[in-house]
Amino acid sequence: MAVYNETQAVLQRDPQNPRALAYQSLVRLAMGQGDQAEEMLVRALRKDPDLLEGYLHLMFVYTRVGKPRQAEATMKRAAERFPDRAESLRRLLAQMQATPGEEQASAAGAAGAASGPAPPPASSGGGRSVSGVIDLDPAARAALRPGAIVFVMLRDSGFGAGPPLAARRLPASSFPLAFEIGQADAMAGGHVPDDVLVEARLDSDGDPLTRPPSDPYGREDHVKIGTRGLHLVLSPRPQN
Repeated sequence: MAVYNETQAVLQRDPQNPRALAYQSLVRLAMGQGDQAEEMLVRALRKDPDLLEGYLHLMFVYTRVGKPRQAEATMKRAAERFPDRAESLRRLLAQMQATPGEEQASAAGAAGAASGPAPPPASSGGGRSVSGVIDLDPAARAALRPGAIVFVMLRDSGFGAGPPLAARRLPASSFPLAFEIGQADAMAGGHVPDDVLVEARLDSDGDPLTRPPSDPYGREDHVKIGTRGLHLVLSPRPQN
């Protein structure tokens, strides 16, 4: 209901807001309104064809309402638009089709994450943020335990050490996990530059100061503030 209320407030101001439509669609699906969920996602992607979350959610909706051909077609559209993510998109659709119950929880987890940084109201740091989806490499699934936490951090580009510029702590009961981080999350009110390194780590003990090498990790350097649809995959760290 928190997701519904926040996205509804955005849609009252901007009925065609793509991210609000994309996230409210999951609530509609959970309410048994599959047709309305599909229609909202079609509208969202028509408005913003680069909205990665829109393709992910539409794949999920089609899978849940028994339209596998449409889900496959949506995955192919997304793969054409995001060729560097084609393999992870194919893998995600296969997981949705193989274990729909688990993936329903995953989509709920993504929507739950959206309730924190809701589809951007004006108070989210004036648009100075990065948003997207965090996925978990199948090889790292063993690290996903009850109470797991994902830490998302921003650092200066090309610099992966020292305190982060901004940080968020997200519950990680399931994946994919939506996120948004930016100026509003800056440490001690510091300034977040226009070009940043985005890191995410699945934390096994809930302590941000410890970094066990077994914690799955992903990063993307030289990300521009304002980027939407960033896709991070948490993978096991290479063993020395």
